[in-house]
Amino acid sequence: MGLKFRSETSRRIYAYMLRVGKPVRLSDIRRDLNLGSSALVKHHIDNLMAEGLVEKVDEGLYVAKPPKGYVRLLKFAVPSKVLLGSMLVASVPVEVSLYSLNPSALLLYSMIISIISGVTMFYEGYKSYEELTRVDNPG
Repeated sequence: MGLKFRSETSRRIYAYMLRVGKPVRLSDIRRDLNLGSSALVKHHIDNLMAEGLVEKVDEGLYVAKPPKGYVRLLKFAVPSKVLLGSMLVASVPVEVSLYSLNPSALLLYSMIISIISGVTMFYEGYKSYEELTRVDNPG
């Protein structure tokens, strides 16, 4: 399920902010994306804030948040499941080398990886459940 933006300009602004990876001013967005006015940028930032994709961090400074199910890794927004899968696959050579050195070390390493993976998957599942069962209180 991909992100849905209200307009192409909102998508461009969000992609720019994710790429920059630090708080930016409306004037910087307007200048770097060659947009007409700061009021136009503010309109799109307000829409992105309403979607939970951008937050105001200081007076005049806004930062993009990775979309739900993603984590920030340096300047990239990476799906958390891809990060977890990469971690598990990358652990295989370590496990093979530990097995040849010391089977007890392999057991300890495998337990640590299993615990980290399990907690991460449980947390992601819990967040999904909370989102699914959340009832917004209009009052």
